[in-house]
Amino acid sequence: MKTRYFTFTCEGVLAEHANAVEFFAQVPSIPGGCAWIDCCDPERIELEDLAVNFSLHRLSVDDCFEENPIPKIDIFPEYCALVFHDAAGSDGIVSLTEANYFVGRNFLLSVRREASEAAHPIGKTVERLKRNGLPGGAPMLLHALLDETVDRVFPALEELTERIAGMEDAAIAGEAALDPGALSDMRKSLLALRKSLNYERELVSRIRRRESAVFGEAVLPYFGDLGDHIASYLDLAESSREAIGNLVQMNLAMSSNAMAEASNRMNRSVGRLTFITVIFMPLTLLSGILGMSEFTMMTGQGNWKLSYPLLLLGMLGIAAATAGILRRLDERDGGE
Repeated sequence: MKTRYFTFTCEGVLAEHANAVEFFAQVPSIPGGCAWIDCCDPERIELEDLAVNFSLHRLSVDDCFEENPIPKIDIFPEYCALVFHDAAGSDGIVSLTEANYFVGRNFLLSVRREASEAAHPIGKTVERLKRNGLPGGAPMLLHALLDETVDRVFPALEELTERIAGMEDAAIAGEAALDPGALSDMRKSLLALRKSLNYERELVSRIRRRESAVFGEAVLPYFGDLGDHIASYLDLAESSREAIGNLVQMNLAMSSNAMAEASNRMNRSVGRLTFITVIFMPLTLLSGILGMSEFTMMTGQGNWKLSYPLLLLGMLGIAAATAGILRRLDERDGGE
């Protein structure tokens, strides 16, 4: 487990402590301030030990180890337990990682995943808090962390939107065929993000309604602004989902056009072969019958120099007549 320990004075000055012993020895001496413990992939026993110090309910600890929980807020008399999602974009796919927060009036315990730490190290956040301070206590610290988390949704969505636009331009220009597998993956990740943002919007709305006494009047406008950001990203996610739906329809239309064109080419080829076959069928019949000795017997052996050229001319006339009849029938069918 990677754990970092911080305390804020009542003026919002941040101090980091080397270990738990130093941290818990310092906490009672900061009246009006707050304490922050940040854990990355803790073991259950280690998190349960920390939970005892803050009187956290066992169900809150269980949420940290459940698979695929949805964003939510559980309100307890002395604290609130939140499940939030962190977003990261890669190759047009938005991936979500879970983060858990336990916030009281003067403490915050954050539990994050290794994937979230790798994509978004907390070091930058700590440096900013050291530089700027944090007046307002633990609820304002929670807002600062959630605000950074929500702001990371936009770059992930922007990357996905640009990839959708690129695929659309390439498909219209005929430079590349649409990849159904890639479209399906993007659509699934957008659905997961849209679901997450919906629950997060409701979570923030519950904070704004002051369902918990942990959040005072002073922090409500900040969470109101956070809710507005979530709503705007939710609209952007919905627009991107509709764009993917349009791409799927475009892909189906292009596939249908390609199949229709191939079918038309085959029909033309079959029509040509049929045309040739119909012309040569009577000629084949005549040559099969008259090409034997019977024709020589009918015309006389001494007349073959005249009879055979006449036979060939007759066959040519039959072929021309058959071709003319077929062309007329084809023109009539085309006119109808």
